[in-house]
Amino acid sequence: MNISQDAASRTLPSSTRREAAFAFLLSMAPIASLVLMVVGWLRHGLDLPYRDDWREYLSGKIASLDMQHLFRADNDTLSPVTRVLDALAQRYLGGNAIAYQSLSMVCVLGLLLWLQWKLLGKAVGDRFLAACAFSTTILMLQPDSYWGLQNLAYIQALPLVFLLAILCVAFHGQWRSGTKATASFLLGLLAGLSYISGAFATLAMSFVLLAACVVHRRLRKSIAAPAIGALASAVITVALQSWVILSVQHGKTHRADAPWALPLDADFWFYLFGKIGRSLMLPASWGTISLVLCVAALGALVAFAAVLMRQPEAETESDIAPGMIPPAITASVIAFSLLAAIATYLCLVAAGRANLRPASVDGNLEVFRFAYHRFHFFWVTALWPWLAAVAMIVGGAVARRSRVVPGAAAACMVLFVVYQGGFSHFQAFHKITAARLSSDATCLRRELAHGGHITCPTLAPYGDLSRAYAYAVRTEASFVRYFPPQSAGTDPLSGPAFRPILHPATVLNATASRPGPGRLELSGGRDPRVIFSAGMRGALGECLVLQVRATVTADYADRAQLFYRTPEEQKFSETHSIRIPVGRGPRVVDFVAVSRAGFNDRLRLDPVANYQPSEVRDLSVRCLF
Repeated sequence: MNISQDAASRTLPSSTRREAAFAFLLSMAPIASLVLMVVGWLRHGLDLPYRDDWREYLSGKIASLDMQHLFRADNDTLSPVTRVLDALAQRYLGGNAIAYQSLSMVCVLGLLLWLQWKLLGKAVGDRFLAACAFSTTILMLQPDSYWGLQNLAYIQALPLVFLLAILCVAFHGQWRSGTKATASFLLGLLAGLSYISGAFATLAMSFVLLAACVVHRRLRKSIAAPAIGALASAVITVALQSWVILSVQHGKTHRADAPWALPLDADFWFYLFGKIGRSLMLPASWGTISLVLCVAALGALVAFAAVLMRQPEAETESDIAPGMIPPAITASVIAFSLLAAIATYLCLVAAGRANLRPASVDGNLEVFRFAYHRFHFFWVTALWPWLAAVAMIVGGAVARRSRVVPGAAAACMVLFVVYQGGFSHFQAFHKITAARLSSDATCLRRELAHGGHITCPTLAPYGDLSRAYAYAVRTEASFVRYFPPQSAGTDPLSGPAFRPILHPATVLNATASRPGPGRLELSGGRDPRVIFSAGMRGALGECLVLQVRATVTADYADRAQLFYRTPEEQKFSETHSIRIPVGRGPRVVDFVAVSRAGFNDRLRLDPVANYQPSEVRDLSVRCLF
């Protein structure tokens, strides 16, 4: 990664070769963690929707780009940007969780790392110190964040990408004001329409940027236009997102059993600081110690950034070329902007989720520890590179040739993260997948085998999932390959969709004698077959998964074959056929055919393939989905 050096950085002492090598190792630590994370997911990932993913299948709109669907309020938010991404993933990836999460992991985390590096380079102006600060982004890559379970979870990280991009635009030295304002406005719209947190965080960030213009005249030319652009987009998106809370949800959370937590409640603050503790990977078992360290880290960030922001312009302009923003001011403005955005996000999370806890979780420290669960700590990790940056600038590390202290501190931080399991991506994904295979996957296979309703509370708490599964079949979702439809039950006579065949009105063509009801004897000539009507012409046109069962008797082992057609097809073909081996004597053959276009009412069964007499009994048809 290259940092474009401004005039200020050229006046600083160059790094020694030892420093350069050490800086390279520090900057590679987060990248190595990202690589391990991606490979670990590719190795242990499970292609099976989870919880909120199923809600989109239930809606029957996951692949839709209809505007009404894109702007549908759900789960406290409007998120048309992410619905577009989900629709594209469903259309071109089949919603494949392994592929989709790998791509989102690389794109979102990769962009966050790149944007942090670019901003740190501008703020610190020294490659070695930028690498020291950048190494703290490793906290962003700790296991058990947005990836590993739901495909849709990563959408909550998207606004953070756009917020960092706005800051990059604001401090881009060569763009015109109009270009900056337009780019910031568009990025702000993307942030605010990705998730509710993006709208309010953009609003908070734009206020800080405008305030910085008032405090320092030198900043006005550079960041006033992007601040106004971001503010304009925030006003629009905050109004839209507020409409969801006030009008659609009537001022309540999306869970009727959990009222809003208010800043007057102690639970609000202990839950909020629990997220900060998790972002620093401080052990929850430390309790009070972790809480004190959280407060200290946040206080240090505010104090150091305030020192830099209050620095008189006369003291910061020496040795700075005209038109350039002093690195100290850049660092303080970015730190305060991110602090405002992330504090706003944390307040939204604490207000909406602090009361979403079991009744057994009571007491301040218990709430603090409970907040360690789930991925809402992620945004906070974007703050810690800026705590390192402002601390180094205030401490004078930029002006000294020897930077032993920041280097040692960065190395200790990386080692602490490693000790806390920050690189244990393989183990984390393996654990998640093993648990899901034993519960979710087992339940889904069992329900598919039983037929009828699909009820798996751990997989998705939405009741019967059969309609969602049918939609997955229709859209050729990739997970259906690993969890295919199965024959339903052991008795085909159960269920309203059953249709018995083998009576004169349904057998359309067969070389056979009929010694008794429900029974056909076929000659041993060439290509024996039974072409029959299922008697469900209208229903089969809407059917996605068809089960055909029969008892076939043959003199020696052979194979049976079922041919089916879509409603528009005129002829049977090998393309739409299923083969099943049959043994000597009477054997039950069970065909399960899948057709996203539905089925023609006429079907063909070849009970054997070779020249031998055969008998077909108890032929039955049912639509599973």
